[in-house]
Amino acid sequence: MQIVYLTSVKITLSHYLNITLIGLACLMPTFEAFADQPLWEMGGGLIYVNVRSYPGSRHTKSYLLPTPILHYNGKYLKIDQDSVSTPIFKSDRIHVKLSADGTPPVDSSDIAIRDQMPDLDATLQMGPSIEIRLDRNLSQPRRWIFKLPLRLSLATDLSHVDDRGWLLNPKLRYQRQITFQNSDPLLSNPLLSKPMDFRFTLATLFANRRYLEYYYGVDPAFATSDRPSYQPASGYAGSYVSMAISQHWGSWNWSVYTRVKWLKGSTFETSPLMETNQEKQFGLLISYTFARSLQRVPD
Repeated sequence: MQIVYLTSVKITLSHYLNITLIGLACLMPTFEAFADQPLWEMGGGLIYVNVRSYPGSRHTKSYLLPTPILHYNGKYLKIDQDSVSTPIFKSDRIHVKLSADGTPPVDSSDIAIRDQMPDLDATLQMGPSIEIRLDRNLSQPRRWIFKLPLRLSLATDLSHVDDRGWLLNPKLRYQRQITFQNSDPLLSNPLLSKPMDFRFTLATLFANRRYLEYYYGVDPAFATSDRPSYQPASGYAGSYVSMAISQHWGSWNWSVYTRVKWLKGSTFETSPLMETNQEKQFGLLISYTFARSLQRVPD
């Protein structure tokens, strides 16, 4: 595993944007549009995240990078932990918005199994997302939310943009705030004196052939005796579970995140570019809020 520091290597703008987008989507503390919260908050932080070159690859890199933090909850523009959106439709239980994700670029020379193959550009994945609140009692702090994002994948090195297909990512998320009872002497640790936000997500993925071919296809021009030509079919692209915990300490915030992904049974499982059917991911974010709006979110 290679650790990449911003101060020690050259990182392209697209590389940096995709790494921070991945990390913030997983790690940024949840910003709920409740009354008596600032309309906006700005800050900065340090993010650590380890990522696979692509799902199924054994090659990983760890990044330690500075990152800006922005929360905004205006009437027509909303910025939260995983999207920049303008509301399309919203009710007490249903919310339709735009969502975004991304993947970092891959240098094929770093991966033996992709030797002499074209590099993979960074991708920006964006599209509509339907979110449905499943709880019977909407006033309770615990929440079960079903999310159905459909994203178009665009590959770019900032000099060109290519359509790389679509990805469907159904998710079931459970989130709640954990508060400890300080009367218990075993819980006198200052770390436990503040409530923590907990998120658990169970998800699966489906993609079309164009998307999967970008990562797992082998064109006949790049086939070898150990890497036969291959074209995946569209369909099931794996499942994962993730957990994240975050906590606020005045203007300071921290979050930790872990995810385990399984690719057994995927339509590209037999690709010669597949090295493992299971992968793990971990991330850490420490941030500081240095400015916030005096205007509050209205009821």
